[in-house]
Amino acid sequence: MKKSFSRAALVGILAILSFCFGCAEKGKAPDLLPSQVDNNKNLFPEKYQPYLLLMDDTQRHYFFKLSTDKKREKFLLKTGLKQKKFLHDNLARGMEPTTVLQFLDSPQIREKEKSIDGQKERWIYQEFAGDQSIIYTLSFRNSRLSQWELWLDN
Repeated sequence: MKKSFSRAALVGILAILSFCFGCAEKGKAPDLLPSQVDNNKNLFPEKYQPYLLLMDDTQRHYFFKLSTDKKREKFLLKTGLKQKKFLHDNLARGMEPTTVLQFLDSPQIREKEKSIDGQKERWIYQEFAGDQSIIYTLSFRNSRLSQWELWLDN
């Protein structure tokens, strides 16, 4: 019984040492998993927490590797996360177009369609972020905001 315990202890110690040695050898800390965001809030200023919630796993993984606020801010702009957060914070389903215009400029394109189901309208916006465009659309049904989408166009 004592041999199996000491063998298990030895395996555990070797695993810990190899992990620590591997991190020291590479000169960096291990990457954080998305599930560890809440446990590591001190790594990033509070202002980034809402953006972390809007990111997918790939974006979050890349964001954790950025070393300066300047790089993080550039990343947020290029990925459309700044605009996504703005839309998320200021828009709500059921808003009237006049209320939406208090937060956004007039759209570059307006598409209107009338059918048996009522009136549908789609507003299209495009903003440039370096070498790509951020495009977002707002959809209205019977003069009420029903949904919005945002994507990058290379």
